[in-house]
Amino acid sequence: MFNFRKISAILTGAVMIGSTAGFAAAANFPTGFTSSTPAIVYGASAPPSADLTAANSISSYLADKVPTSGGTPTGDSVMIGKSSDHLNINNTWAVLTGTINNDDLSILLADGTYSASDSDTYDYEQTIILGKPELKHFRDSDYEEAAGLSDKTPVIGFQIPSSTWVMNYTLQFTSDPESDVVSGEAEDIETSVIPLLGKEYYVSDFDVSGGSAGFLGKLTLLDSAEVGSVSEGETATVGGHEVGIAFIDNDEVKFTVDGVVVPGNDKLSKGETHKLSDGSFIGVRDISKLEVSGETGSVSFSIGTGKLEITSGSDIKLNDDTITGLKGWVYNGSGTATTIKVDKIEIEWKTDDEAFVSPVVDLTMPGFKAVKFSMNDLKRNEEEKIIVERDSGTNIELSLPIKDGNVNFDILYANATGDLVGIGKASDDRLATSGNTTLKYYEKQSGADYHKYFVASYATTTDSESYLLRAKIAYDSGDNRNETTIDKYSGAVNDWVEVCGGKIAGDDCDIGDVTFTITSVQYTAGGNETALFTASSNVNFSTIYTAGGLKIQLPYPVISGSANTPGAFQINDTDSVGSGEEYTPNSTATAGYGMASYGMHFFDEDKDDNVAAGDAFNITIDDTSDNNLQISQVNGAVSGGVAINNIQNAGLELGETSSYETYIKDDVASRIIHYTKPNEDYVEIYYPTGDSETYAEAYLSEASSSSTGEAGNMVYMDSEKDQWKDKNVILVGGSCVNTATAEALGVTSGTCGSDWVAKTSVGENKYLIQIVADKFSTGKIALIAAGYSADDTKAATDRLVNEPETVATTAGNAYIWTVGVTGTDVCLSGC
Repeated sequence: MFNFRKISAILTGAVMIGSTAGFAAAANFPTGFTSSTPAIVYGASAPPSADLTAANSISSYLADKVPTSGGTPTGDSVMIGKSSDHLNINNTWAVLTGTINNDDLSILLADGTYSASDSDTYDYEQTIILGKPELKHFRDSDYEEAAGLSDKTPVIGFQIPSSTWVMNYTLQFTSDPESDVVSGEAEDIETSVIPLLGKEYYVSDFDVSGGSAGFLGKLTLLDSAEVGSVSEGETATVGGHEVGIAFIDNDEVKFTVDGVVVPGNDKLSKGETHKLSDGSFIGVRDISKLEVSGETGSVSFSIGTGKLEITSGSDIKLNDDTITGLKGWVYNGSGTATTIKVDKIEIEWKTDDEAFVSPVVDLTMPGFKAVKFSMNDLKRNEEEKIIVERDSGTNIELSLPIKDGNVNFDILYANATGDLVGIGKASDDRLATSGNTTLKYYEKQSGADYHKYFVASYATTTDSESYLLRAKIAYDSGDNRNETTIDKYSGAVNDWVEVCGGKIAGDDCDIGDVTFTITSVQYTAGGNETALFTASSNVNFSTIYTAGGLKIQLPYPVISGSANTPGAFQINDTDSVGSGEEYTPNSTATAGYGMASYGMHFFDEDKDDNVAAGDAFNITIDDTSDNNLQISQVNGAVSGGVAINNIQNAGLELGETSSYETYIKDDVASRIIHYTKPNEDYVEIYYPTGDSETYAEAYLSEASSSSTGEAGNMVYMDSEKDQWKDKNVILVGGSCVNTATAEALGVTSGTCGSDWVAKTSVGENKYLIQIVADKFSTGKIALIAAGYSADDTKAATDRLVNEPETVATTAGNAYIWTVGVTGTDVCLSGC
């Protein structure tokens, strides 16, 4: 069975990592804001405490409605994984190698001593061996129902098919308990208490006959049994029930339990049980009655809350109902003709239906309900974002963070029919690249603009950095020499900055760890203005590295017939001087390497942040039926990729957005969102920065344990947009004080007073609640709660908290109320 977990939110802490869509069909608040932790945004310029207080009231209201972001279980638990081998996407529970024992679960699997009913004692050990469910990225409507989600919600967790082995539990006796066998019963084990998985079970019956070779027959256990005895003519209160004897002879008995004769039309023999009206069981331990007139009989009995039957090789029964997938075996030791020995008891757990483990859904062992599996959110550092999208109909632009900040530049351009014809933005605005250690940069070719920028990168096994550069060629008449000046683009100042000025042939240019030599400089007025650069050790002109360490292969020209390697853009060479500076695209190039389409390649780090040592993936740049460029595929398939190589599966849709998410199946797990709703598709790649390894903390623990996770921070200022823009958001306060509200409404920030009224029709003593979609992030919604004044805004947030059923969170809805006495506000529109 699996259980849904929720926990209160607090105003600090880690935000749950995951992907949800914000659209909900005709549902009321807080629908759309409970699938994952939302953002509640107030204006940084709002009067102190006014809108913040209103925002906090919504946070408090949502606290127990937002799923927990996991947490470490309290009580007896063990993490599935090791510090040296974390549980990464595509890993299974096998990362926790070996057997789990009392060193890992000191209570559940404690060593101990079993005492038989004849007072003989025997030592035992307990162990668990785990199955191999896989940590994966999945979307499942059954999971969404179990987790209380209304949208299509991809998640990282365990989607465990039916009949999947979960674990084996073993109670191993180091000295085998021995019992006499009387009438097929192990009489020295019956009426004893056996420990299993941290609980004690009363042995109501142990029929040793009927077992297959090597195994004993049926073991009947009562959970939490209380033991008592009663004689004819008397009553005894045991387990909250008043028990008497209605009939007794030397081997059978009928009870009265709370005035009712049980069993009604039958009798019970020693070792048999009967289910009472409250679900508990009464079992016969012993009957004392001789066939002598006038003798008073007595019976020893037990009352337990549940009955478990373990028949070797069969599904275990709980309260006479079969638990499909939970099998038990009682292993026979080396007994004699009149005795048996118990070597061990083993329980195998396989799922009887599809099951799940996620940060909000636990999986509890059926029947015994002794252990459960749970997990936290992914342990993942803050993500950086890389975008590859259409710049115009004929250009593809790359946007990414590098060492000096965010940069964006075009990498390929096409002609009017959608054929890829060059590297860069246009024939007079090219990106200079090279697949070898030399790069010839043409600022001018035959007097016309040619190259506008190039990339130089440094990379070793453990370090990388890149710079977006340009070269200016000039003739210094004073010194009678040709010179070049190198500028780098700084995202920090959003401008070009000179880094190597007045360089001549033979000089080096040093930029951080990047060094290249100016091999030659050519300047001909009205002709060619060029510089030839030669890379130093570990430097190249064909790749770019993000600040977080993702390697991106840039297109570079190769002569037709060259190998189809990542980055290769096949050309027909027309340069009479060098190789690849002048070319026409090769119309017969292999798909993915030329005019028809181009495969752009990316390379993750490994778990130790070794550069490009993780898995590779690619996206396909192609044209639409309208001849506009787009990103048509991820790893060779539409909608985010397919189940080949390192892609988990086809991209999983976020809500109803036509945007598809997938993760790379390696230890870093690049996250890719493929947006297919516009006419020209594009992708966003989210890459973890710092220590790049991404992993889950999953736990095996006692079922009664709770988790200490939290829903995470919800309240932000509008100035903290980078932290909340990818969430479903609630915007508190009007455009006069909240820049996010202004953006959502499409008005100028600082719109106040009469201007606010003109834009919104929300005047004094009125407030607006409006739901808009896709304003800050595709697939997310924003709910605006804003009044003419701070008091009016508070009335809006009070409505969300106190009368949520009056606000449907469907995108496009807009309501205006007038403020009255609490509970008497009048709806002017939208209701």
